[in-house]
Parts: sequence; C-alpha cells; structure tokens
Amino acid sequence: AEVYFKEASECGSAEGMFECAKLLVEDQQPNFKKIMSLLFTSADGGCGEAMNMLGLMYREGLGVIPDELRAKVWFTRGSDRGCNQATLNLAKMNYEGLHQSSSSSKSGNKDRDIPAAIELFNKASKKGSIVAKLYLAKIIKSGEGCQKDEVKAGELYMEAAKMEGME
Repeated sequence: AEVYFKEASECGSAEGMFECAKLLVEDQQPNFKKIMSLLFTSADGGCGEAMNMLGLMYREGLGVIPDELRAKVWFTRGSDRGCNQATLNLAKMNYEGLHQSSSSSKSGNKDRDIPAAIELFNKASKKGSIVAKLYLAKIIKSGEGCQKDEVKAGELYMEAAKMEGME
C-alpha cells in the first residue's frame, strides 16, 4: 500500500499525500519538514484528515512550536470538511480550554466553551465516536454548562457500552 500512496501523492492526490505523511510520522526519526509539507499540500487539497493531523502537530509541538490557537483553527477546518476525529479534538479543546493561555487555570479557565463543546461532542457522537458519547454523558451527569440529567447520562453510558460490545 505504501508504494501506491506514494504514487497517488506524486499524482497530486491530497489523500495520498496525507497517507504518506502518516507513514513518515511512524519512522524512527521522522522528517517533520517533509511531513508538514505533505500535510499542508494535502490540506490545501481539501483533506480533512490532513487538517486534523496539522491540528495535532501544532497542539503537541511535533515539528513546529506548540500553538494551540493554530491547532484549534486546523481542527475547525478539518471538522468543517467532515473529519469526525477533528470534530472530537475541537470539542475537547473547547471543553478543556487552552493550556498555554495566560488565563488558564484548573479552577476557572476563561477559554473553555462548554456549550460549543457539547454541540461538537453531540456531532461526533452521532457519527459514531464512543469517546464523544462518554464526554457527553459525563457533562450531562454533572450538569456542567447544561441541565443536569442523570437518566440521559445513563442512557449515553449504555449506548457507549453497547458500541464497545459490552452489553
């Protein structure tokens, strides 16, 4: 498959470039300059998965200086292109807030946007994300940023369990 990804990439396939970038990340000593180049080109071609991966690279500081604001922009773009993992990552950022922000603190992070997080977790959950469903259950059970509803939370936990095959 690696050969075909490279061929597709050389033909200008955004998805092929993304797959090549994924393979390069797994190398013992990843060439982050090459990876970022492939990801930017793939993202320019409309690949939501590449946009998500760029978000991860910026969030984690892989090959770039960590920049959560840029990560959030890339997650937003990936989510807008239909990448469910980007939607989940964006939801997590809205729920947790920005760690690099001067206004961040565990007790009162002003960068948190719980209503946006709930909306995004709902969106990702409807597309099959167990993690998103579990976040929603936790939020609804606590009533954080929404009406507390332990019955609905229990239903969500059960749906997640069934999705994992643990009835």
